[in-house]
Amino acid sequence: MSRDHAARASGDDLLAGQRPRRIGCRAGQQPRFVEFANYRYVTGSGKNQTTHKWGYVAVHLDVPLPHIVLDAVGNNGLLNSNLPMSFRREQRLGLEGDFDRHFSLYCPAGYEQDALYLFTPDIMARFVDHAAELDVEIVDDWLFLYAKRDFSTLDPATWAWLFSVVGALLTKLDQWARWRDERLRREQGSDAASALPFTAPPAALTPPGVAPEGRRLRKRVAWWVLIPFALASAWIVAQIVGAVFSVRDPW
Repeated sequence: MSRDHAARASGDDLLAGQRPRRIGCRAGQQPRFVEFANYRYVTGSGKNQTTHKWGYVAVHLDVPLPHIVLDAVGNNGLLNSNLPMSFRREQRLGLEGDFDRHFSLYCPAGYEQDALYLFTPDIMARFVDHAAELDVEIVDDWLFLYAKRDFSTLDPATWAWLFSVVGALLTKLDQWARWRDERLRREQGSDAASALPFTAPPAALTPPGVAPEGRRLRKRVAWWVLIPFALASAWIVAQIVGAVFSVRDPW
């Protein structure tokens, strides 16, 4: 299954919403599906048309997980993130050690403990040591690594770097398969437990999946997007005020 069919089926991953031109290869189905590809989309038109170029690695996970984004600090601009969308600040979660110096982690409200379960110190260290240049997104049962450069390329150094990143992360992803959303178990109530002739552990009664409130981060409009509208409004107000005073004092 390609990224276009898998992650974009939801329409809510970071690069969703545009028609991709994928140029990539795939690293097998076993033990885990991985896809390397490039992504292009165009915004605007005419003289204002801009082509955005990204590379991504898509790793298929064992179970769906909460929507989590790691915004890499090292590739951001002076005043804003390089991500194509912004998330509400109350979803930002600070983590221990120097992780926050490398990434800003966003998780849905109420899923802070789940994010801490997933990003244990050893996993945080893997991301810092091997993926600090990349933006990271977990959406449904996919892990994406993004950068504003081509990943599917003829450059051997790029492939060696990407394989080293993926190899370092794959050895730690197995433990994510044990995560369960306790909200789903509470929604089921006690019917599932009463149907069993023995006392089952809570994890056995919780199906893989994510409750609706954890499936997508809440977005916000980036402040710099509003600057043109603010300047235009200020100009209109200035023209109106100027016209009023010119009428009152024609000399």
